[in-house]
Amino acid sequence: MKHVLAGTLAILATPALAMAQALDCKSFADNPGVVPGALAQQCQAGIPAIRTPLAKAIADETGTFAYGIQLASVAGFAEQGFYRLFLDDVGTPEPVNVEPGFANIYAMDFNPAATRLYGIQYLPGDSPHRVILIDTQTGKQVTEGFMNTFQNFVPRDQITGLTIDPRTGDAYVTSVNVLTNNPQLTEARLWRVNLHTMTPTAIANLLPDEPRVIFIDLAMDCDGNLFGHNISDDSLYRINPGDGTTQRIGGHGQDANFAQGMDFNNQDGKLYAALHTANGNSTFGRFNTETGSFEAMGATAAGQWELAFPNTCAPKVLDADALTGAWYAPYTSGQGFTARYFPASGDVFMPWFTAAIAQPDDGDDDDEEDVPNHLRWYVLFGQLEPGEDATELELAITQATDGSFDTPQAAPSQVVGHARLQMISCSQGVLEYDFDEGHNEGVSGRVAMTRLIPQGTPCTDYDGQVKPATGAYDPALTGSWYDPEAPGQGLELFRIARNEDAGVNGMLYGAWFTFAPEDAEDTGPLRQRWFTLDGQSVEENGDIKTTIVYTLGGTFDDEPAVGALSYGTATIKAEACNRLKFSYDFSDTAIVGEWRDRSGEITLYRLGPCPAQGD
Repeated sequence: MKHVLAGTLAILATPALAMAQALDCKSFADNPGVVPGALAQQCQAGIPAIRTPLAKAIADETGTFAYGIQLASVAGFAEQGFYRLFLDDVGTPEPVNVEPGFANIYAMDFNPAATRLYGIQYLPGDSPHRVILIDTQTGKQVTEGFMNTFQNFVPRDQITGLTIDPRTGDAYVTSVNVLTNNPQLTEARLWRVNLHTMTPTAIANLLPDEPRVIFIDLAMDCDGNLFGHNISDDSLYRINPGDGTTQRIGGHGQDANFAQGMDFNNQDGKLYAALHTANGNSTFGRFNTETGSFEAMGATAAGQWELAFPNTCAPKVLDADALTGAWYAPYTSGQGFTARYFPASGDVFMPWFTAAIAQPDDGDDDDEEDVPNHLRWYVLFGQLEPGEDATELELAITQATDGSFDTPQAAPSQVVGHARLQMISCSQGVLEYDFDEGHNEGVSGRVAMTRLIPQGTPCTDYDGQVKPATGAYDPALTGSWYDPEAPGQGLELFRIARNEDAGVNGMLYGAWFTFAPEDAEDTGPLRQRWFTLDGQSVEENGDIKTTIVYTLGGTFDDEPAVGALSYGTATIKAEACNRLKFSYDFSDTAIVGEWRDRSGEITLYRLGPCPAQGD
């Protein structure tokens, strides 16, 4: 498994990171697209470092339009459906999808990376609310494999607003419960919601001493300030997301009716809204968040509009040390990244474990077993100069193919695309990717990165506040590991030791990048395979035992995995600061397929220098 994860993993063998062994400059020279300049100079090959920008723009970041849903199917209103609302001509919405199905979506917002648009739809009667995804290119509602209903939600409460913290990804909703209609008495509640497990947590009743309260929508700015629009008194409020306490900012002077939409445009920091008043009149404009007043910008088409802007907050300065860790996009759970920063050279090494764009067809319609060749992995590489105040990092996307599991067979690698990384906060990032023609179908897009495991070092956040580390990683095992005898494969490890006296539960997480066994029948087009390692138990001799986990299903930057299976166990033993033994033992059951009853032991070497004593 040479240089952890790809034949390109030699890319990290800069002078400061190289092992005490001779560099194979000829093989590096045969792969000119994947060698950083420092290594090229060391080998006297004159190969330039990769600093190529993305070939094309990935997403609209101008803040010139919002997405809108016209909710009501009423004669004289704009046709019910999904639209773009341009700020310079809000009276002429551009339809994206006007097919039926957009009723009762009273809450909508983007995730921090602006890659996924969430909606919450109220289903009348005894049916619960459901969370949907909306494809902004087609306006289609994506519910297959995702459609979920809120658990333990107050049955009579109707959700009226949703906002997702544009820095952290925390989601908040408001709801209204009509107690009586004559006279109309209502109560409003604020909830924190996990959009992926559909579990809400009640925070507080809003304005609990008022007899009639209807907070119709929420919005949060890039500084974490939460605002709510109460149509009972037509006022804008500031809300504490921690305890639900409110502060009235001021009235806006409009006679707002039901179904109002508002959202921050993260490009200009302004709070925009579409206010629905009598007879279907809809006025588009901006709230003044200091006074609560409303500045009309023009009338939209008649209707009831919900709004969301497709842009992100300004990126923060990259905190290179804090990049080290594991990351994932919650909406594609089962896929993700590991990242590691090498401060001596400034190298950033970021393996990406994912899946094919579509599940391969094995030709058997009755066979529901997972097809093993759907897995894909890439290695991203870039450089951050030590001390550089950069807000984005250019990365080369490389791929190794056609290797064989635990055999001394080289896996050829090449650059297959480019990417750009920005961090929105210490826990959220955005990776823009652009694959070259002929690789991964040449797709471009954006993937959200949410921190998966504890933060190993302090991190300076967007507001200048330093967030302390949330976990102390064991330096003996945490690192990137490779086997010089099996080029193009490797192991990423992160371990927190268990300490009962200190109340530390401990954790081990690993990602194992490899290939199909040499004798595998269903090898697929690239032979790529990967596993994760989950959990730890400490043997009497100090060895660490963990579970080998195989991920089922999922598609590239889209559908989440459908599950995971235990395929066996692995044992890890640290022999020196730069060397460990990795033993694997796959189960002797049919379900593990090509891996059945395989076992062996590999000596792995640390990529980069040993941790300093005391680290």
